[in-house]
Amino acid sequence: MLKISDIIGKRVVSLQSAEIEGIVLDVVFDDRMKSAKLLKVFNEDGEEVSERFVQLRFVKNLDADALTVMNPVNLKPSWQVNVVGVKNPINAECFNQDGVLLGRVRDIELSEKNEVASISVEKDGEVKKILPNTLLNLSESVLIFNDTGKKMTIKKSPSNKGVAIPLKGEEQKVSVMAEQKISIPKRVIVEKGQDSEIIQNHFKYLLDKLLKKDIKDSKGKVILFEGTKVGIDEIAIAKKSGRLVHLALNAE
Repeated sequence: MLKISDIIGKRVVSLQSAEIEGIVLDVVFDDRMKSAKLLKVFNEDGEEVSERFVQLRFVKNLDADALTVMNPVNLKPSWQVNVVGVKNPINAECFNQDGVLLGRVRDIELSEKNEVASISVEKDGEVKKILPNTLLNLSESVLIFNDTGKKMTIKKSPSNKGVAIPLKGEEQKVSVMAEQKISIPKRVIVEKGQDSEIIQNHFKYLLDKLLKKDIKDSKGKVILFEGTKVGIDEIAIAKKSGRLVHLALNAE
């Protein structure tokens, strides 16, 4: 079985360009988290940070030292691919149907077909594997599992968001508001001042890992020392110095 932690942080190499296109920043799952479908690839060029996505069907040998794609065009910005799905739930809290805390997600195992085989959840230093077919519901920060051993489903009530409710005495018609058009930029750029969002949404997998070597800035000054435990402050320091890639590659 291949773990998500074995994929994240690996470099992505294009065979046609013989260039390193970036590192794997995250994994995107389908909407029920039954299988992995996309890899988010992060590239850092000076102060400019960009993200692209690649479908897993274009990636060879996920267990290799580096992931390879045939052509750089396989890596696409978010508006050119369907990235609707579930973000990597690493560090998300897990509860059972009665609200009992099961722990936090620490890793996910994939089968050879990139299907989710098990979810590793840690509580009080003990790690146990939970089968994906017991997942009842999920959000970006919470997963709810059924541990009764019996079949259970959650009935979702329809949302009133975007629905015009008629006033009393008026003709009983309900109209749905038209979806607003969103202008999409030509490139996804992470700008300065977004540190907290970047850390919370993109680099949570680095938290609590240890640095295996010193991280230096562009002038050769050590900004993070070998053996340092990675936290929010360390990620912010690396971003400020343009060394997020170095941090990701040297944390384990």
